[in-house]
Amino acid sequence: MVQERDSPGRRSGAEGPKVSSRSEKAAEEEAPLIRRQPTDQELATWAAHFKNRETSARDLLETVVRLKSKGQMAEVEAALRGYLDRPDVPKEAWMYQMLAVIFDYNQADPAFVQQALGYAAMVADRPGEEGTPESLLTIVDLMAARDVFEIEVPLGNGRSRTIRVAELLDHAAERLPGRADPWIKSLDLAERQLDADRMARAVEGLMELGWPGVDDAWRNECRLRAIALARRLREAGRTSDADMLIARLEAAEPRDLYARLSWNGFGDLDLLVDEPLGATARLSTPRTVFGGALIKNGRGSDAEEIYVCPRGFDGTYRFRVETIVSDPDEPITAATLEIITHEGGAEERVQTFAINPSNPMPVEVILEGGRRTEVLPYVVPKVMIVEDPEEPLTSGTPPEGSTPEPSEPR
Repeated sequence: MVQERDSPGRRSGAEGPKVSSRSEKAAEEEAPLIRRQPTDQELATWAAHFKNRETSARDLLETVVRLKSKGQMAEVEAALRGYLDRPDVPKEAWMYQMLAVIFDYNQADPAFVQQALGYAAMVADRPGEEGTPESLLTIVDLMAARDVFEIEVPLGNGRSRTIRVAELLDHAAERLPGRADPWIKSLDLAERQLDADRMARAVEGLMELGWPGVDDAWRNECRLRAIALARRLREAGRTSDADMLIARLEAAEPRDLYARLSWNGFGDLDLLVDEPLGATARLSTPRTVFGGALIKNGRGSDAEEIYVCPRGFDGTYRFRVETIVSDPDEPITAATLEIITHEGGAEERVQTFAINPSNPMPVEVILEGGRRTEVLPYVVPKVMIVEDPEEPLTSGTPPEGSTPEPSEPR
């Protein structure tokens, strides 16, 4: 989040054409948000202002925030259009996303809204570091909210590109491993389009990982929604699709490893799991890149901790117990560690170990026949860093023409 602040060192007019003499606070409190499209004069003013001016994405963001705080939504559109019309400035997905929302708010032709969303998807879906897969999820929401699942985007010279919600979700799932959002949105899309294969892939994607704090709820939801879709498929005469979906649901549900630590008394025990390839699942790092996850952290009267590895690597899993606190009036005197390999499958095996809370000894269990084949990538979230908020800023740009048509992303 970028905070706006006035700076004595900021150049006069650096934020773009002057839009109000009132204080920003007063503008936020008093300025109405008027639904109208920008005039030709507003478009021309912004185009002239930014012509041949060095402009960055950060400059555009500051400009848009400033104009929006003053209720000047038509000028927000003009600024965005002008910036995006220039061939020599960096294009980012959020710009087209915002343009789509502003088009909608300013009651522009719905075709312009869809075109802006299409360009947003193209920019967000760029390969490597140039892309922003997180933005794909927002674009999916914006399209689905308008009941638009496919957009034909003109690229000029008779070329075009088809943007499909289904493909955006597939790309997001591939590039955001360990994130639930693409799979949850795929569940929604599968229901809307009676897509048995998409529902099955979403169920498999969610069930192959543990989800700290919400695992049971999401597994139950997967099962209920898959069964409900199978019922609808049978009603539509698609029995084979329904059978396939149920078969894949049942194959996805078993877990390679499940462990539950429980205790008496009132207090807190922590479960730590050292996995075969070197990672440790613990409270501070509840999920590892090797597929294991602490999905429940109990304490007090909620006396249990649960670790799962739905798809794990073969090898020795070492379970350690640490006593965090034990109430002197109701101390923890006994604990039990239950470990299940191939839980829910034909080769399920249950082992139970007594744990002495005053001197807990590690427990080792060997997993054979684990189904994980790849390490999960470790993804560092991207952040925006504003190095010097006092540095004078320039501003964003509007199009030179009056047709609300964003330029092709470059």
